[in-house]
This record gives sequence, structure tokens and C-alpha cells, in this order.
Amino acid sequence: MTRPSGRWLAVAVMPVLAGLSAAVAWHLFEDPSTIRDRLASAQTGFFIWRMACIALIVGLWPWWVALFARRATPELRRKLVSYRWRLLAWLVILEMVLAQNIAGLFIEALFA
Repeated sequence: MTRPSGRWLAVAVMPVLAGLSAAVAWHLFEDPSTIRDRLASAQTGFFIWRMACIALIVGLWPWWVALFARRATPELRRKLVSYRWRLLAWLVILEMVLAQNIAGLFIEALFA
């Protein structure tokens, strides 16, 4: 088995660094209330983007399994393809809890 190269770490870290750099630059050029208003107005677009990404992940899951699990046995491939619906369930749960703040709204209603 070959050891993963450092390129994978760079590929994973670069988008994070780019996003942080963009956020810092945005904060330097605009005041926080403007940023908050712009993010609030873009909330629907962000939701559509997240749903499209989830649909893309779930829709292309069998292709990705075939691409990345070439050396796997057919039985393992079938098992990996069957995980698609579990993945969808977890992504939807994460969307509801984190992005839609369902847990926060529930706790707020509980103590109100």
C-alpha cells in the first residue's frame, strides 16, 4: 500500500485558506452590518447551492465508488453504493441541524 502524498493535504487546506483570506479581506473593506445584510439576502441562494451539492454527491455516488474503489471486490462496491442513502440522510440531518438551526430553534422554544 502506498503512502498518501502531501498533495492531498494541500488540496484540502487551500480552499479553507482561500475562504479565510476572502472573509478577512471582506471584513477589511466593509462594516459588519453590511456584511450581515448581504449574507441575509443571499441566504436563499446559499440554500439552493447546498441542496445542489447534496444532490450532486448523492447522484454521482455510484460513479465515484466505481472510480475510487477500482481495486475493491464487487461485494464491497455494492456495499459502498448502498451507503448512498445513509449519506443522504446524514447530509440532510446536518443541513437541518447546522444550517437551518432546527436544534437552536427547538431549544429556544423549549425555554421560552
